[in-house]
Amino acid sequence: MDEELKIYLEEMKAETKGLNGGLLELKADMKGLNGGLHDLKTEFKADMLELKAEFKADMHDLKTEFKADMHDLKTEFKADMLELKAEFKADMHDLKAEMKGDLKAGLSGLRHELKGDLVDLKRDMRDNIKGDLIDLKREMFEHTENVETRLLNEFWKWAKTSDARYRQGTAAVGFLDERVQAVEDRVSELERRKAG
Repeated sequence: MDEELKIYLEEMKAETKGLNGGLLELKADMKGLNGGLHDLKTEFKADMLELKAEFKADMHDLKTEFKADMHDLKTEFKADMLELKAEFKADMHDLKAEMKGDLKAGLSGLRHELKGDLVDLKRDMRDNIKGDLIDLKREMFEHTENVETRLLNEFWKWAKTSDARYRQGTAAVGFLDERVQAVEDRVSELERRKAG
């Protein structure tokens, strides 16, 4: 019977090692998930910084081009004004006033349009980021739920087999107790007969 108990204990040790291996795999999965999440966060930050830098560079380029265009336009306009000044001095004064009004209106419209585009871009970026974060949260929740389910299933399997073995061991020990009691009764009976 001691041999059966040893075998049973060896089986329990082997099962425990198997469960420890399963737990180590689950820990490794969780570490990998945490690493992936960190990489995703780092990548997202890098993308946002890159987008910001590109936007800033584009705005700077646009501003530089606009200034250069305005400078070129101003130079051409002055040359034209000097050429036409002798011939059409009175008409040139009206034209100059008209051009100034058109430029101001154009700049005002361009400013308003750029502001609207910036607001739309901010809104779109905010919506995209919120959507990505919601998707990431959902994926994390699903993965965590799957890990918890697998862990609970493994514990259930272990508990089920351990309980069966415990019951089997308890029944075997009970049977041995009955046999030892029967042997003690016989020995007592023999001792009484010898004494009597």
